[in-house]
Amino acid sequence: MNAESIQILIAMGALMATGVGLWHKVVIIPMKEQLKLNDMSIRALEIDSAKLDSTLKALTVAIERLTDRLDR
Repeated sequence: MNAESIQILIAMGALMATGVGLWHKVVIIPMKEQLKLNDMSIRALEIDSAKLDSTLKALTVAIERLTDRLDR
């Protein structure tokens, strides 16, 4: 291999490394951020669901008590 071939190989390797780095920055990192946001959204929905469940139970108990008072 002569010096020109080695330079071409090094340049090709650098180009490939740059392409992989760019792909990581443009595609992979935003996808990871979106997954984090989705995970936080799912947790928020789980919390909201738990709050709704407890509110529904409290309303059910209140309605039952009112029904009992009206039946008397």
